[in-house]
Amino acid sequence: MDDGSSLGSGESAVLPPLPSKPREEANQPTKSSSAAPLKGEVGEAVNSAAAEDEVIFVPSESVHVIDSEHADPGLKTAIATAVPVKEVSEHDRLFYLARTSCFREIMGMPLWTEDPHKILTARDDEGHSLLHWAALVDDFGFIEAFCNLPDFDSVIGPDPKASNLQTPLMWAIIKGNLRSMASLYGRGASLAAVDSLKANGIILASQHNQLLALLLLHYWCQQQGDMSPLFDQRDQLGCSAAHWAAYKGYVNILRYLDYFGLLLDEQDNEGKTPLHRAAISQWPEACDFLIGKGCNPLARDNNDETPLDIARKHKNNFLANSLLKSIVKHKSKQRRGYRQLEEANELTIRGSSSSSSAPSCAVPQEEVVQNGMEEGRRSQAPTTTAMDSELITKEVKVPWWMSLLGDKQSLWVFPGFYLLVALLLISSFFLDIRPMGYDLAPVSYIIVEMLIPVCLTMFAVLVFGDPGRRPKRTRGHSAVEELCEKIVAYAFRRESYESVMNHDLSAISGQHVANMDPSRVCHTCWIWKGLRTKHCPICDCCVDDFDHHCTWLNNCVGGGNQRLFIAFCIAEFVIQLFHIIVAWQCLGRIPEAMKTDYSGWWGWISFVVGRQPLLLIVLIVEVLTLPWEAFIIFFQCRVVAMNMYTNEMINFHRYGHFWRMMATGGMSSIDPEEGRGRVHREFRNPFDKGIKTNCLDFWTGRRANRRRVVAMSDSEKENLTERCAAGEREMDEFNGDRHHH
Repeated sequence: MDDGSSLGSGESAVLPPLPSKPREEANQPTKSSSAAPLKGEVGEAVNSAAAEDEVIFVPSESVHVIDSEHADPGLKTAIATAVPVKEVSEHDRLFYLARTSCFREIMGMPLWTEDPHKILTARDDEGHSLLHWAALVDDFGFIEAFCNLPDFDSVIGPDPKASNLQTPLMWAIIKGNLRSMASLYGRGASLAAVDSLKANGIILASQHNQLLALLLLHYWCQQQGDMSPLFDQRDQLGCSAAHWAAYKGYVNILRYLDYFGLLLDEQDNEGKTPLHRAAISQWPEACDFLIGKGCNPLARDNNDETPLDIARKHKNNFLANSLLKSIVKHKSKQRRGYRQLEEANELTIRGSSSSSSAPSCAVPQEEVVQNGMEEGRRSQAPTTTAMDSELITKEVKVPWWMSLLGDKQSLWVFPGFYLLVALLLISSFFLDIRPMGYDLAPVSYIIVEMLIPVCLTMFAVLVFGDPGRRPKRTRGHSAVEELCEKIVAYAFRRESYESVMNHDLSAISGQHVANMDPSRVCHTCWIWKGLRTKHCPICDCCVDDFDHHCTWLNNCVGGGNQRLFIAFCIAEFVIQLFHIIVAWQCLGRIPEAMKTDYSGWWGWISFVVGRQPLLLIVLIVEVLTLPWEAFIIFFQCRVVAMNMYTNEMINFHRYGHFWRMMATGGMSSIDPEEGRGRVHREFRNPFDKGIKTNCLDFWTGRRANRRRVVAMSDSEKENLTERCAAGEREMDEFNGDRHHH
């Protein structure tokens, strides 16, 4: 502890406990070493700022301060004992207040007005100034007051550097404190500053998943005219922002970096691409995204390893299979066959023992990688690769048909199959049923004959119609730029956070969509989307009121065609049901009409197979598909009655707006910490307005009403209060019984 001026012996002093020195976290492996030096400091600062220590009044001449870590955990206070020790210096007191976010007390100290030069030049043991700590806790009021002190620009400036060369702006970026960033940038803080590990603000934002800070930095870079120097910055390991985002598994950061034009397949000093880094940290989603963006899955680092080799080295078969499936899925979008794809699959399978491996036929790797990858991206690996044939035979092969599932062009086979069955039905109807069907079952015959053209027309409209697609927006004129403007408006305090990042569910439609948070931006179409707008990866578009993607239509079912889809399903069910009736009547009368004698079921089946095979095939197909169509109709009617969609019914556990947080001590939908006891989630459909209203809104086409969120009714609130009170009583009884025993 530093020596300070003596304290008066006759008066009491308020001596808060001094926090312990921030613990320095051990360096991470080389993949994350540039984040390590600051991580321990930031974590300690947050813990110190969050602590609410009770200040104890003691005589100033006998003070011994013990920090909060040694305090009684029940009292959560610091302990002062009457042991004569050294007095607390003004410097230590200054940084205690800074680390506990007591910046108003600092501004009220006599030193603030009497000796501002000492305030400006004060540094802690690691070289951090008061400006660093204010930026860390987002006290932008203190930042502005600090910057207005006399001789600020000449003495310290907006970019004071600590021992690790980090500036206050970097600390604000790490915590995502937008207003502190704006205050520092307005005073002239440099965006190009780098720390001792050569990491700039873009890299730090990517390391700590601070998307809003990254967007704000991008906006400022655009204002300066050239983004390349900042976004192309590499740290001392040669890692870019994309390497760090991939290593941490931050897919959203990767999406925006790709939007900003940052290359996603560059190599660092170890020859590793972002795909290698994602494989090292075992992030399948990040690997899939990078492969989809054209990153070379066969690129080799300085250790002659591909991302798939790294996955197998970690004995992660799930990640290895995910990589293979991603390669198949994204290469299937090309129309060049699958021969080279199979060869690429084999090339990525390597034996662990070089002694048992034998060289096999070499395939030019550049040619393999070019199939399905972006043009101009080549692998620098050798053109030959040794394979372990024994391991290849045991390897789980990716089925060739798997690539069809994500390719819209290949999925046209399903509508074609439907048309083939429809053609068979029409042919059998005119050839086998029409001569005698009207006489045997006139009602069924008329219904089938009338509904056949109706069903074909509805099918064509569903296949080629618009389910509610939203047009894509071009880069530079998309929702990202609008979001950046909103962030700037908040950062410079022109708008409140609530007006910028509006989480009110009732405002998620129409013109209010522009007030949404970043999670409401589609990362493929770059548009604002409401809660019920989803992106279809097969159709590659966003669909309003998305229900599901129908494979048999090769089109989405959404708000624009869901009513027609249900009507089509009902018409198909009716036509197949009555076709089965009239076909059964005809099959039973055909032998009699032809004066043919047959004995038993076997003889009848043999006769029908020989005489009417087409009608029998259609009948079997209809019998098999009729229960499935009945289930589809039932399920669609159910989701309509609940004012939900198929996608929401299947994935409701993923959508936070269908859940509210509950605790036994009371409602805790805003802050789960308020409740006592166990916190749990409870399902609630915010769109449900009752079966009658839901059905009327659907069939009358009032889509805006279907999107409107319904607040909790008084009866729901009363029921909720009763349940919470009952849970609280149960908890009290349980605690009483436990103490009694």
